[in-house]
Amino acid sequence: MSKQLEKVSRLKDEFDKICKDIQVDYPINNEVDHDGFPEAQNQRIYDVALNVESLISNLPEKSLKKALDRKLSNLHMYKSFKEDVNGTSKFPRLTSPGYLEFKEVNPLLKNVLNQLYEYYTDDIVELRSTADIAFKHLQKSIIVNKVQKEEWQDGWENNNLETRFEKLGDTHLLSHNIWSAKFNTKGAGSDSVLVDPTFETKIDLTDGKYQTGKGLLLTEWKVCRTPKTVDKSIDGAIQQAKQYCTTHFSGFEFARLCYIVIVSEDYVDIGTSDRFIEGITFRVVNIACIPSSPSKHAKKT
Repeated sequence: MSKQLEKVSRLKDEFDKICKDIQVDYPINNEVDHDGFPEAQNQRIYDVALNVESLISNLPEKSLKKALDRKLSNLHMYKSFKEDVNGTSKFPRLTSPGYLEFKEVNPLLKNVLNQLYEYYTDDIVELRSTADIAFKHLQKSIIVNKVQKEEWQDGWENNNLETRFEKLGDTHLLSHNIWSAKFNTKGAGSDSVLVDPTFETKIDLTDGKYQTGKGLLLTEWKVCRTPKTVDKSIDGAIQQAKQYCTTHFSGFEFARLCYIVIVSEDYVDIGTSDRFIEGITFRVVNIACIPSSPSKHAKKT
């Protein structure tokens, strides 16, 4: 379980307990608005709201972040969550909310917490999080690990073929419990649409091993020989991957995510990392085979 999921689970449990406690202390009466809850109850609601705000601000999915932030901003209309003069947070000060007001705040916070929970329990989210770490680890390994440094440098200088990098990348991803797959570009009519990057063999989706670990990750590797062709390489890879994801694998859970891996000599500017097309997330990453020093790279960026 990820740290974010643990936090959301704790907040859900805490908020459920708050709701139960308030129901006991203040039985439902639609005609009466109580003068206010004890400060301790206020503080508990306040803490949950602040933690929810923090979770939303750190969401990697921009569309979900925007939607939940909009929902949370509705709390401004309640006196319980008035902004202070400094405006340092959405919820820096609480007044005593009446019971009727809490009946409005209650479903709003609960709904946001449920959406956060669904997001972090999504298998694709966990797979993507692990894959992000795996690719960062791969790039650092090329820098500091002598064997991997030589493999990728040799691949660039003496081979420069995508199949070579696919095999190296596939092996690394498996060390992170990720089964990677690539598309068979020999023709969409082939029955071997998905193949193992290392052995070039057909992937049988009924094989139970692909249900182990973090799951199956779709990848499309492209060699970019000059920074000028980065955009063309990315667009070409996405169009090719989209063709398979929306036809052969339409409806498959794993086909909601595909990594576009741009292999280059040094770091290149890939622009926005995520492209959302027809319900599919295409995440673009760059792997540099002969990366410049961190200081030189920082100057370039």
